[in-house]
Amino acid sequence: MRKLLLILGLVFFAVGTTGVTSTRASDTPDESPGEKIKRRIEKKQEDCVEKDSSTVGMRTCAEAAYVEWDREMNVAYKALMKELPVEGQNALREAQREWIKYRDKEFEAIDSVYSQMEGTMWIPIRIESRVRVVRERVLMLRHYLEILSER
Repeated sequence: MRKLLLILGLVFFAVGTTGVTSTRASDTPDESPGEKIKRRIEKKQEDCVEKDSSTVGMRTCAEAAYVEWDREMNVAYKALMKELPVEGQNALREAQREWIKYRDKEFEAIDSVYSQMEGTMWIPIRIESRVRVVRERVLMLRHYLEILSER
């Protein structure tokens, strides 16, 4: 029962406040590129957890999701840099540098909170908290790209 609750908690935590997303493309015709990425990575993570719902398995799946979100952040950042004039590139570069500092401090805070918790079930939840920080940055960068594509 505890394992089932943990799995459900991780799934709801991963989905965040946007609700359960559908995996059928026909259900989301107006889905933004950022939401498509989000749905793809979350589906991959859910499938991964279904294959191995142990704590180690959930940790591995959360770490894989983190790597994918980090890769998507770099892709979005580079694409956005190509769309901006020099002044905008400078502003984005500086914003990204400051965001990285924020991310690192936020990770320290996340680690300090979860290090107080007993039990291995908190390990994948800690990693999922880190994933959420990076995911939000990716979605913001993708949002900027969407705005610029409407010019």
